[in-house]
Amino acid sequence: MGRCASAGRPANPRSAFARRRHSHYSPRVRINEAEVSHLAEVVVGALLKQGYVRPKASEKAIVERIAKLILDNLKTEEALEAEAEQMAEKLGRQALGMDHRKIVEGIKARLAKERGFTL
Repeated sequence: MGRCASAGRPANPRSAFARRRHSHYSPRVRINEAEVSHLAEVVVGALLKQGYVRPKASEKAIVERIAKLILDNLKTEEALEAEAEQMAEKLGRQALGMDHRKIVEGIKARLAKERGFTL
């Protein structure tokens, strides 16, 4: 492990440099449209089979609409995550020593609340 030049103590492995190299502590969710469509099919099928809903459109149309809503939601959350990462990078220089992931999550939660988006 390296040494901190100014204080002679071990360098912080989560320094600003380390954060820039590994900007995402958790992998981004990869949006797989086929999996989302399958999820929508299963949910709609179960709701129809159990009689919880009375469809006014075809099952296929309902599945397509639900899949689109889920995909739109995931893409919006992904955009929020990217914006929060950018904001955290700017703040990271001022907030050395703080957990980068917690900063990103806090910013993301604030942005979501401001925009009326449920995480």
